[in-house]
Amino acid sequence: MKVSDSWPNCFANAKRSIEGIPAVLSSMPSLMDQSFINSAYNVSNINSLASILQPYGYTSAFFHGGNNGTMGFDNFTKLAGYSNYFGKKEYDGPSEDYDGHWGIFDDRFFSFMVRKINGFTPPFHSAFFSISSHHPYTIPSDYKSKIPNGLTPAQQGMAYADASLQTFFELAKKQKWYENTLFIITSDHSGSATIPYTYNRLGAYHIPLLFFDPQNAHSTIHSEIAQQTDILPSALDLLNFSGKYTAFGRDLFASNRGWSINYSNQTWEFITDSSILLFDGLNTTHYYLRSDSLLVNNLINSNNVKIDTSSVFLRSILQQYHYGLIHNQILQP
Repeated sequence: MKVSDSWPNCFANAKRSIEGIPAVLSSMPSLMDQSFINSAYNVSNINSLASILQPYGYTSAFFHGGNNGTMGFDNFTKLAGYSNYFGKKEYDGPSEDYDGHWGIFDDRFFSFMVRKINGFTPPFHSAFFSISSHHPYTIPSDYKSKIPNGLTPAQQGMAYADASLQTFFELAKKQKWYENTLFIITSDHSGSATIPYTYNRLGAYHIPLLFFDPQNAHSTIHSEIAQQTDILPSALDLLNFSGKYTAFGRDLFASNRGWSINYSNQTWEFITDSSILLFDGLNTTHYYLRSDSLLVNNLINSNNVKIDTSSVFLRSILQQYHYGLIHNQILQP
């Protein structure tokens, strides 16, 4: 964070990995009961960073140290235009690098990714899905001395994930492509609830987001609301991309209003820099000020509060999303 653009008010578009990956890679939020990957619409035409950049000579790859086929990541990334998928099956390291539960330990699979990237002809786009910050939070023996004492098992898993990132960057710095690469760090979804804020509908989606450019290392904290679906348009902006694409998000480096959307239990949540509202498909049922982080004071029936344009904006997003899926027009003809 000390050398990156960061968004401390970033929110996931869903609560599950199978929903977070389309949001991050294709700017496709999960706004229905089924995940896009498992839905009847999973053959719809969509774009992604891979498909958009492919005509410009970019090699693309998705790295996931778990069992091939888990959560349909292999099929989804193929649909989204990724030319390569690397899972546990493709891993060429020793068998003891398997954590016994989820897949290959993060630090080992990061090193594997670097080896594979070094065989690509630049330019390239690569996505890495880490797995080790999950129960039972297994840590390889050679990393246990790097984990601080007194942490809960979940915190130990996060500390190992962080140490794995450090190992990756130490290795990446030695590669020819490092200085000319944009690194984006985020989460597929939030962790387990531990405090009142993360138990509520707002805090349950709070995640980190960092953009790091080695050629322009600086610390800039952006207070505006951000979301996973903002990653694709923001990365394309940094590449000075001027073509057409579909995104259910915004360019984080443009001066416009921040917002985030998610869906759970027949209710859509819309978060802006000033407010949070809940919509049940017919009516706005809850309206909170952004400063009310614990969602205590529902102002929906207050005479002093006029629901802002968020309600209209939210309905517009839902209309475009559902119409696009039903008629296979997420990508405009």
